[in-house]
Amino acid sequence: MVYSTLVGALESFADYYGWCVDQGIYYLGSPKEELNAKWVKYLCCFNGVVHCFSAYVLFRDKQRFLTLQGEKKVAVLAVMNDKYVGTKYAVLSVHILSGMISHFGSALAIGLESIWPQQSNSLAHISSAAELYLHAPTALYLTPSVYGDKGVAPLLYGLVSSLLVLSGASSLRESQRENIGKCEPSPELRRMNATISIFLYVRLYPLMRGINGILSAQKYALAILMAGSALLPIGWTRAVFPATFWGMMAWNYKTILMTRSLIFRYGIDGAAKHQADMLQL
Repeated sequence: MVYSTLVGALESFADYYGWCVDQGIYYLGSPKEELNAKWVKYLCCFNGVVHCFSAYVLFRDKQRFLTLQGEKKVAVLAVMNDKYVGTKYAVLSVHILSGMISHFGSALAIGLESIWPQQSNSLAHISSAAELYLHAPTALYLTPSVYGDKGVAPLLYGLVSSLLVLSGASSLRESQRENIGKCEPSPELRRMNATISIFLYVRLYPLMRGINGILSAQKYALAILMAGSALLPIGWTRAVFPATFWGMMAWNYKTILMTRSLIFRYGIDGAAKHQADMLQL
């Protein structure tokens, strides 16, 4: 009696969980028909190739160059060693490893879906699970300490991480479909891959605009904005953008009130000078 009740409760929870994922994708996600376009498939595969080269360059750099203290770098820049220590270092390690599994696996699965559908589905299952259970949760954990403008970067990083949780769950459910092996496209896997690629494009930004000062508040926040604007429209509806903007407005209400007060007291030019002086303090 107790066993059957427990099983029934778990089944009910699973049904409700699936309904929540479907509703989230319905209201936030781009239509599956758009994601089934061939150019999305080619872009996801291309991103996977670029990630391979990026990972090789970063691995080679870590092997060849140490910090000034003679330590091995834990991330892209030596200065990041001071930030990622203890628990954060462990979480960052899991985040990077699971992100590589999720991105490489999904890109390969997308590329193989019309050639070896069963193997493609297995890769989709593994990469989706890595995203849902490891990469996205660790991204959420690291969100408060992300580099960049604190009025912008944490919200954008948190948005991408939250969408990764949703797309990972949706892609994992898709990989469990009954029509495995029928060479059909995997739109939810493409949605997940495109969203993960935002993290890749953030790393490509210094290549485009120079690595100098990349961890500064404004430059790193701009890198996130550029990466998000390049890839978010592929997997997610246009409503995400105004919602994010007004979410940032609400987050920065203290700055808004201060700026408004300064403008009334000193005018726009005077307010700009006062805020510039504040930043130098």
